Amino acid sequence: MDIIELQEGVYRPEFIYRGEDLGVNYSKEETIVKLWAPTAKNVKLEIYNHYDKEDPFKIFEMVEDLSGTWKVKLDGDYEGKYYLFAVDFGDRIEKTVDPYAKGLAPNSEMGLIVNLDKTNPENWENDKYKTLNSAVDAVIYEIHVRDFSTSPYSGIKNRGDYLAFTEEGTVNNQGLSTGLDHLKELGVTHVHLLPVFDYATVDEENRYQYNWGYDPHFYNVPEGSYANKPEG
Repeated sequence: MDIIELQEGVYRPEFIYRGEDLGVNYSKEETIVKLWAPTAKNVKLEIYNHYDKEDPFKIFEMVEDLSGTWKVKLDGDYEGKYYLFAVDFGDRIEKTVDPYAKGLAPNSEMGLIVNLDKTNPENWENDKYKTLNSAVDAVIYEIHVRDFSTSPYSGIKNRGDYLAFTEEGTVNNQGLSTGLDHLKELGVTHVHLLPVFDYATVDEENRYQYNWGYDPHFYNVPEGSYANKPEG
């Protein structure tokens, strides 16, 4: 008796999807959206102009595709639009956020269609890893994104934000280096960030609630409370 026989009724090999294209696959000309929902009877994609829970301005029927997935192609440019799935299980309809979303509305209430090319810093394509002669040469510093710069005396403009990591030449009220310059003075070679993926229990529109980030919600989207524009 093999594993499939032991788990008959639970293990469904025909529902295993090994593709890497779940979620939104955006281009200016068309966007393809895929959801893995093998037990659904029907799935609709709802498109919104805003995340304030207004009625969707467009609704698309998704079609069954390979291995329990549902698929729809959107013609034209949908960058900046919000979306939800309406999943019909036969006895109920559940509205849900895309678990593979690459962008989110504040507090993860909707998915956001983003053009990832626009998120790359200047010269990103030329970025290269720096290697050390020995692993023991690494000086590793652990940082909480907000704590790194939130002090009112940090001399940093974007206090508590991701953007604080882009500022150079900052000093505190005693003239001592802060931010990246301070890390360089310490001889730090590697920075380990406490979790920066989206987590569940901070109101992203009340940006100074505190959390270390160990309650992950959406792994493919950065935490919005560290952004100066959490709405995307």
